[in-house]
Amino acid sequence: MSIKATTINVANDAVNQLEVASEYISWLSSLSWAVNHSIKNGHGDHALRLAGAAQFLADDYFSVIDHEIKKLNEQLSELDVRA
Repeated sequence: MSIKATTINVANDAVNQLEVASEYISWLSSLSWAVNHSIKNGHGDHALRLAGAAQFLADDYFSVIDHEIKKLNEQLSELDVRA
């Protein structure tokens, strides 16, 4: 693959990951709101389950993003364009 094509792929992958990150942050924000609301209304059992879901999403996405960072860094390093 040419340098230009690889650079375009890396850029597109990076933008895609930012879009996914935005969606995950939105989910985590909603879950955090629900946890807070549950605690304020005396529903600790719901708050615990919601917090568990938030933790799962955060841990899962951390693994995904860590892999993507490594992949994008490797691609940029191969092009010798990584700062």
